[in-house]
Amino acid sequence: MARIGVIGLSAGMAVVMGAIVPIITIYYMAQGLEVIAGVIVILFSLTGGVVLGVVSMGIGFAAPFAGDSAAAEAEERLKVLRASHRALLEELDDEVAILKEIRDNLKNAGGGRA
Repeated sequence: MARIGVIGLSAGMAVVMGAIVPIITIYYMAQGLEVIAGVIVILFSLTGGVVLGVVSMGIGFAAPFAGDSAAAEAEERLKVLRASHRALLEELDDEVAILKEIRDNLKNAGGGRA
């Protein structure tokens, strides 16, 4: 879900850089900004907007493929963790049985006082 927000934010920034900045620059050029400086700002903003848009689209299209391997890896880790916990519980059950046997032996040796 966070990846969608990042993609949306970068797409929004691409629109701002590719459309809003040139419009504002043209406005300031009409107010007296040097034409060469305005053209340079417009070219850089259009180039940056296109690059940012292409990168955000690339991330958007690559996200589902990257998520599958991460989900599979997380599932594998979860299986290993579950197996580890099962083994630990089995060992604890064995130890509980031994402790109960020790308790019963101590009760019998002590004459029933517990």
